Amino acid sequence: PVTVEPDEPAFHARWEAGVFAMLRAAGAAGALSNSDQFRYAIERIDPVAYLTHGYYGRWLGGLETLLVEAGVVTRAELDARVVARGGDPTARVAARPAVAPDRV
Repeated sequence: PVTVEPDEPAFHARWEAGVFAMLRAAGAAGALSNSDQFRYAIERIDPVAYLTHGYYGRWLGGLETLLVEAGVVTRAELDARVVARGGDPTARVAARPAVAPDRV
């Protein structure tokens, strides 16, 4: 059974709303063409991250994968941004971009 939380908010944390907004922007930037491409990116994230990062954590990993594959940002730029914002540079990274991604 699905437990429904009364008056559940759309987002439980501010960063989840940010991931949602970035996904919309990725479409405008040409990094995301359709939901199948996004689902495939999510399915390719690190397996442990897939099981532990939660719903929007998986979205973020898939989004990072798509942005790197589209050439919008590099993995090094993402890593540098994490460190600049005080993140742990040794933390598990969900994104696993392909060296030669399929183009839709």
